[in-house]
Amino acid sequence: MTWTPTIHAVVLLASAGLAAWAAIVARGRRTVPGSAVFGWLMFATAYWAIIGALHAVVEPVALRIVLAQFQYLGIAAVAPLWLLFASQYARARWLDDTLTRSMLWVIPGVTVLIAFTNAWHHLLWTDIRLATPGLASPAGCQSTTGDARRW
Repeated sequence: MTWTPTIHAVVLLASAGLAAWAAIVARGRRTVPGSAVFGWLMFATAYWAIIGALHAVVEPVALRIVLAQFQYLGIAAVAPLWLLFASQYARARWLDDTLTRSMLWVIPGVTVLIAFTNAWHHLLWTDIRLATPGLASPAGCQSTTGDARRW
């Protein structure tokens, strides 16, 4: 396995450190509405950034695919955690229902499931390949909508 440090990876690691620090501070302020959920939101963001940094520095496409799949654990958690934080911070009562809170996690759960089973159905990534040969070249990714993205 080859590691190539990039500016992208350094920035992601710095943002992960900042998010982890914010999570630790938030978890210590239990009297603030939404602080516990905000802490989990920041931990999910830090996880996303750390896996993204690892994704940016490794060369093998197979390892990048695995890292991209694990990255979806953090990616999918951010939106529902943000909504939970915002509703608790604003003291909105509509998310107090357990069924409603559970339903928030259906789409993120399906998204993570799709990411981990993509090799069978290609719903998330239809084509994954190295854009240019060589050390630390970005992997090209063809999404189901047809637009090409670089990893």
